[in-house]
Amino acid sequence: MEGSAAAILVLAGQDLASSVVRLASADRALFPGRAEWVGLVLVLYIARRVQADIVLRLGKIQVVNTYNDGHVEYEWDWLRRNDRDLAALAWELNAERRRLGFGELVAVHQRGHPENNRKRPHEYDYHERYNAKVDALTHELTPDMPLYVPFERMGRAQTQVWYEPLEQEHVGRGTCHEVASGVYKHTARSAQRRASIARTHSHEGVLGDVLQRRRRPPPRLKIPQFHV
Repeated sequence: MEGSAAAILVLAGQDLASSVVRLASADRALFPGRAEWVGLVLVLYIARRVQADIVLRLGKIQVVNTYNDGHVEYEWDWLRRNDRDLAALAWELNAERRRLGFGELVAVHQRGHPENNRKRPHEYDYHERYNAKVDALTHELTPDMPLYVPFERMGRAQTQVWYEPLEQEHVGRGTCHEVASGVYKHTARSAQRRASIARTHSHEGVLGDVLQRRRRPPPRLKIPQFHV
């Protein structure tokens, strides 16, 4: 499953830059919240050498609150948080801006998809027009664009968990990737997949492995999350 994220940086009423990236899912399905995090990181990266206080409007209030609160508020349940790689990268980039004296970025909530409010395009306000422009930008993908799964950051202050799936698991395109979802749920799900593959191999041998690769991935089960 693939998706996309986009961002537009506006300075003094003029479009300074825009960007769009392709996203791939690995240990969990893609959700709009991850696209919001990617857009936040894109703006911070584009504006790394732009001296200005930036206000970024995002459609997911959970992302807005998590980013503005900072990493200290989430240390106690860090391994249960989704999109940890992007959150840590965003905090790093914003800290770098403050350290260099370029100002900082503050996120605010902006209700998305104005077309759902029964508005016509000529009735959109300034922010709603840019909301529509960014939505349109997410569809401007080409096959030669890089495909991103996790996002690496420089800091190592928070715990990181990486996973190398088996070919038969049909996740992460078979490549090693950082676990960006809740670690405990991921551990339970990957253990289930590996146990199923081992049973298939013991009963059907190598031929069973080949047939398993050709089958569709099994439906995801809802795994109870226990406190560890």
